[in-house]
Amino acid sequence: MSRPRYIWNTSALTMRHPRRAANASASAVLPDAVGPSTAMAVGWVADSVMALAARRGHNRSMPHVVGIDCGGTSVRALALEDGKTVWTGEGGAANLSWVSEAALAETLEQALEGCPDADAVCGAFAGLVDDRQRDAAGRLLSQRFPKGKVTVVPDYEAALEASSGADVCVVAGTGSIVVSRLADGQVHRTGGRGYLLGDEGSAFQYGREALLHYLDSPEDDVSSSLREAVQEAFGATRRTEVVAGLYAASDAPRRLASLLKAFAGDAEVGAVYALKAMKVHAGKLAHLLAIHVREALPLERRQLLVACQGGLWRYPVLCHAFAEQVRFWVDADSVELDFEPPEPVLGAAKLAGRLIE
Repeated sequence: MSRPRYIWNTSALTMRHPRRAANASASAVLPDAVGPSTAMAVGWVADSVMALAARRGHNRSMPHVVGIDCGGTSVRALALEDGKTVWTGEGGAANLSWVSEAALAETLEQALEGCPDADAVCGAFAGLVDDRQRDAAGRLLSQRFPKGKVTVVPDYEAALEASSGADVCVVAGTGSIVVSRLADGQVHRTGGRGYLLGDEGSAFQYGREALLHYLDSPEDDVSSSLREAVQEAFGATRRTEVVAGLYAASDAPRRLASLLKAFAGDAEVGAVYALKAMKVHAGKLAHLLAIHVREALPLERRQLLVACQGGLWRYPVLCHAFAEQVRFWVDADSVELDFEPPEPVLGAAKLAGRLIE
C-alpha cells in the first residue's frame, strides 16, 4: 500500500492516498498518489556513480558500490553495478549503542551473505555516537570488503542523502531525529538523544504506550494483535514475566518498538489509549521539527518539503496524526510531507559512490 503524501497551506490540508479515499473526510482532496519509486531512485544513484566513474576515466563497467542501512530494528543492504541492483540482503538489528561487536559481526555476516566484492562501501549505522564505534564498524566492513574503500556514517546521514531535494528529513524508526544540511554542507541535527532522553514520536515511544496499556488494562480491553505482539517480543503473556523480560533484555528499545504494528492497528479502530498517545507523541515530534526549522532554515524559506524516513511511516494512521500536529506546530506558509522518499539504503549507496571520485 502506498503511503500518503500530505500538502497544506495556511488554509487547507490535502491528503493524497487513493486507496483510503473511502475513509477520507469530505474536505480531503485525493488525486493520484505520487512519490519516487525504488526503481527511479536506483537510477538516480546509478547516474551519480556513473558520473563519478566518468570523471576518473573508467572505461570498464561501472564500479560496484554497496550501501548498508543498519537500523535499530533491521539491516538492509544492496549492491549496484551498471545502474542495476545486482544483490540485496537483510539482517537483524544493528544499533551500535546496544549491540555488542560480536553480535554486530554476526548480523553483518547474515545481511551481507552473497554480496559481491565492492569498490566502495558505506555503512550507515543507528546509534553511532563516537569514534570507537565508528572504528569497530569500519573494521568489520573492511574485513568483509578488503579491496574496497569503506566509510561509516550515522544512519540519518544516509536518510538525508536519499532525501535529496527535501529541506528537512524527519527520521522516525526505533528512534527519531530531525536533520537538514546547512549552506556550508554540515548536517544540523535536532533530537537524536536516544530512548532515555528523547526519541520523540518514535516506534519505541508508541511501543512503550502499547505495553503500558497491556499491563494496566483488563484482558478484554487488550486486542488480540497486541497480545500476540507481546508474546512474540517477550516470550510470555503474564504481566510479571513480561516486565521481568523487558528489564532483562539488552535490546529493550527494539522489543518495545516491535509493538508498533499492534499499536497502529489499535489506533486504526479508535482505541482510546492509542488516540491519546498519538496526539502526545506525534505532537512532540512535530514540535521537534518546528524547533529545527527555526534553528536551521532561513527565515525567508516559507515553503518546506519534509522527507519522512523510517519504519514508523508504514502506517497511514501515524502519518495522518503527525501531519495534523505539524500543521499546528510548524510556522510556514506551505509544507509538504513526503512519506515515500527514496530509501536510506540508496542514500548509503550514493555516499559509497563518493569514495571513488
